Amino acid sequence: MINIFNLTSVYISDVLGIMLLITISLGSRWRMKERSLENRLLQLAVICAGIACGLDLLLFIVDGRPGSLIRAVSYIGNSWLFLSNIFISVIWIEFFDRRLHIGLSRAHRAALYAVVAVGAVIVAVNLFCPIVFTVSAANEYARGALYWFYTAAALLIMADSVVIYFRARRQGGVLKFFPIWIYIAPILAGVLLQAFFYGISVIWPCITIALAGVIVSVQNEVIYRDKLTGLYNRSYLDYLRQTVLSRREAVITGIMLDINDFKSINDRCGHSEGDDALRATAEVLMKTVGSLGTVVRYAGDEFVVLINTQDEAVINACMDEMRKQLDAYNESAGKPYSISVSMGCHKFDPYSQTVNEFINEIDRNMYEDKKKYYEVHAEADRRRLQPRETGVTL
Repeated sequence: MINIFNLTSVYISDVLGIMLLITISLGSRWRMKERSLENRLLQLAVICAGIACGLDLLLFIVDGRPGSLIRAVSYIGNSWLFLSNIFISVIWIEFFDRRLHIGLSRAHRAALYAVVAVGAVIVAVNLFCPIVFTVSAANEYARGALYWFYTAAALLIMADSVVIYFRARRQGGVLKFFPIWIYIAPILAGVLLQAFFYGISVIWPCITIALAGVIVSVQNEVIYRDKLTGLYNRSYLDYLRQTVLSRREAVITGIMLDINDFKSINDRCGHSEGDDALRATAEVLMKTVGSLGTVVRYAGDEFVVLINTQDEAVINACMDEMRKQLDAYNESAGKPYSISVSMGCHKFDPYSQTVNEFINEIDRNMYEDKKKYYEVHAEADRRRLQPRETGVTL
């Protein structure tokens, strides 16, 4: 193995990594104030990477220096870095799962954390029986036989995220997109370089580059996100019109939903409760649709769901599940109102209709369902339901 150890290069790479993390943290702090799990996972990844860059730099500085304290720092610090290498990979999968609404199974998630647990056990054993790395009597660090376990584990978890991504793309079709290679490519380069060229330190700086790319990518989506619900907004629907729905191979069904009697929720319970109802509806739709498609807050209390199928059974099952999940929310939430929706769906035919015609069609079908609702629940709104203007354009 080639030793190209250069302390100055280590200083530069780790310090640049720390500076990059500070920069992206300050530049994105306005977004990180949002208390979503997705943001908390990103924050945790940034913190782990920052600690690792600083610790990596410290370990290179003290390597080979005498003293029992230095020896303890070397053992504890290197153990932390090995474990962090796996842990940050799992954080990435958790973030990715929530970003694309994949819904990892319990078994899948348990397997990921089992790898972390095995890694923790091995580094604990290493403190008494050096098998991952050794610290000589002169306090000099050297790799051990199980060094490759952590490299292999990190690579396997990254490979797992790629498999998850393409599975989500297959289920959600052209509607699902996330620039996964922004994260994978820098880390893969860092892992391979550090694995085969002993003495350089590039993994954690490469991880900071990857995190910076992810954060910038997420922030670029702000213009496409509805602030209240976290769903995509109408601008994103326009983006899909230009990039996806114009493709002849698009196999998509649209479902438009409108919350029934939403005005009375605002009037009777206040606008804060109305906002809660919108957020609850959005959460139900995201949970139901998952990786099958995309949910958009279209306007006010209207939502558009685009799913990657034209299978009648799947469409009906999806719509039934939406109603079922809303009923479950109503039973458990204890609100002074119940949320129900009117729905209309239509299969998109890129050969015979424009996107505007497609949106207008699901809008008309939803309105027909809305009229049936008021015929049955006339007491919900005493006002006469006026004919709805069509001709919606994007």
